[in-house]
Amino acid sequence: MKPVIATFKETLASLQDLKYGQIILQKSVGQALWYWTKYLLLIIAIGVILAIAALTYYAPQLPKILGDQIPDVDLTITSGIASTTVKQPFTAGDDKFIFILDTTGKLEDLDKYPAGVLILADKVVAKKDSADIRIYPLKDFPDGTFTKDIVLNWVKNNQLLILGLGASAILLFAIFITGFTWLWKLGGMTIFALLVWLASRVIKRTISLADSLKLVLYASVLPTLVGTVSVLSPNSQISSIIQLALLLLYSLGWLWYLPAGKPAKSK
Repeated sequence: MKPVIATFKETLASLQDLKYGQIILQKSVGQALWYWTKYLLLIIAIGVILAIAALTYYAPQLPKILGDQIPDVDLTITSGIASTTVKQPFTAGDDKFIFILDTTGKLEDLDKYPAGVLILADKVVAKKDSADIRIYPLKDFPDGTFTKDIVLNWVKNNQLLILGLGASAILLFAIFITGFTWLWKLGGMTIFALLVWLASRVIKRTISLADSLKLVLYASVLPTLVGTVSVLSPNSQISSIIQLALLLLYSLGWLWYLPAGKPAKSK
């Protein structure tokens, strides 16, 4: 807990002092990178905790939720081929999301709907939107007969398995998004650091490209936090402008208040 508090104090100190760049340059690139990375890890950790909390809350309610959503039909899968006793085509839903069971149907049956699920003789087609259509062959599904009651009873009796699978999926996604975001952001900050370094040549602040990257890493913390909060905001364009403004303010502000000429030796 103490390292976290110390990091927060360092952030507050840096944001309140445009001369803090002189202190930043005393850090190594690794220290500056770890300083920014800690905030990324903190954000991801909070997201994981909230997601698992939501999973824990909603998992016991899945039988009721699915009970209102799953149509009352039966589906038998034998060697990758579907059959049913209901009159086909069976449809349920509305203009926004449709469920179709038609073993004699075709992929085009979903074309006039923005989203939905279509069960054909040998495949399941899931459409999220016109750009996201996924096909799942029934040969990959286990043989058996599936009804609404069977599905709901399985969900009710396998809460721990659902929680375990859900938590594992959340953690795997968190690991992936952390690695992707870290690399993506670092690439962007490296490019921005080059621009700051070029600006340092113009205003005669003799710093290295590594020093420029340190300034940008520290300056990226507040924009990263703003970007995280703005996920809940519908106006992402304004958020992007604010983030860029903050990045410019601190990276160029710290650069401007560096002493002219050769700065103190950096690590």
